[in-house]
Amino acid sequence: MQTALGNVQDKHVQIKRIKRYNALHQTELRELSALLKADLREDKRTCIATCKAENLKKRFRRFQRCDEAR
Repeated sequence: MQTALGNVQDKHVQIKRIKRYNALHQTELRELSALLKADLREDKRTCIATCKAENLKKRFRRFQRCDEAR
């Protein structure tokens, strides 16, 4: 989870730097920015999936504890 969040933050910083160098006039930088944005979307999906999985595991454990207490 922490790694995926770090990847998201790193890519945001890289995209901002590319935009600062006026990517509108440089094809290579526009292409690089597009690739980073695609990777960024995938990293965000990974974060969401990881969060959902962790939350589901926590809830399942809570339900198990409740059942055991009965």
